[in-house]
Amino acid sequence: MQNSDADRLKLLPCLWLLLFFPVSVWSISSKNLDQCGIHEESGFFGRMKVGMTIFDVKTLDLPKKFKTLELEGDSYAAVDVFQCTNGTATGIFDAEGTIVRIETLSPNFLSAKNVGVGSIFRSIRAAYPNGRLIYGTEEGRYLRYVTGTRLIFDFSPSLLPLSCYGAKRIECEISDFDIPRKIILDKFAPN
Repeated sequence: MQNSDADRLKLLPCLWLLLFFPVSVWSISSKNLDQCGIHEESGFFGRMKVGMTIFDVKTLDLPKKFKTLELEGDSYAAVDVFQCTNGTATGIFDAEGTIVRIETLSPNFLSAKNVGVGSIFRSIRAAYPNGRLIYGTEEGRYLRYVTGTRLIFDFSPSLLPLSCYGAKRIECEISDFDIPRKIILDKFAPN
C-alpha cells in the first residue's frame, strides 16, 4: 500500500514536535515494565536499563541518589534508584556516562524466571541449568553463579572453604540451600 503525499504531510507536525521536544526512548519504553522485574535479555532492571545514559536516568520519575563507588580499586559514577517497594537498584556508569552494570541486594527484584536475592541455590540452578559456578581470588575472593545470560548471582565467598581459593585448583560446590547476597545484570557478563 502506497502512502500519498497528503498522508506524508500529515506526519510533518509530529516530526517537528520530536525535533523540538526530544523524549528519552528509555523512559517511554520502561514506563510499562514491571518495576520489580529483571529482564536479562532486554537489559531492564525494574525501570533502569543497561545502556541508559546519565540523562536518561535523570528523566526517570523515581527517587534517585547519585554517588561514587569504589570497585576493584577504581572509582565509578553510580546511581541508586529507589523502586519496587523498598527496593534499591544501583546503576554503575562507564567513563562515557552509560550504565554498564546494575545490581541489588533487595529480595524484591526477581528475574524473568522468578528467582532473586533470597532464592536458594537449587532454585537458581534449576531456573538457569546452563549456568556455572565461578570462584577465585582476583581482586579479593569472589563466588558467583553465571547464568549464561547477562544475569549473575553473587554469593558470599565464605560459603566455600579457603582451600577452594588456593593456588592448586580444586572443584568446589556450594549447598543447594545457600542464598545469594546480590544480583548483578552486567553488559559484559561471562558465559
